[in-house]
Amino acid sequence: MQQGLLMYFDKLSIAILASMKSIAIRIRESRKLKKISQKELSELISVTASAISQYETGQSEPSIKKLSKIAIALDVSFEWLATGRGEQGIEDFLQKLADNYKKDKRLCLLDDDKSEWLELYEKLPDDWQKKYKYVLKLTADSLKQ
Repeated sequence: MQQGLLMYFDKLSIAILASMKSIAIRIRESRKLKKISQKELSELISVTASAISQYETGQSEPSIKKLSKIAIALDVSFEWLATGRGEQGIEDFLQKLADNYKKDKRLCLLDDDKSEWLELYEKLPDDWQKKYKYVLKLTADSLKQ
């Protein structure tokens, strides 16, 4: 019993330590994905590049106001940046939206002919879909000229 409890606290300690660093990691990784430098981010949120470095290394944490500005500058959700929960940003939202459209054909705004064509196309094996798409592209391109 005591060993199980000790193991539980060890896991809890690890989780707490991991979450302490997570804001720093989320800021750094989001900035890198956005492909901007620490200096560029610092200019966007009106702090020094040194402050961004400290946020990213976990030496200090931004205030709520600065964290909000960072979220806006990096195009990520404030909740995700602050807590690691929720959707990371607009890309996640759009991906979920696209997934929902794929799951529920009623959400697609296609007329009956296009809907039927899409259903038939989706029944084809992958290699046939690629060939058919290639033929359609060639046809469409030739019609443009």
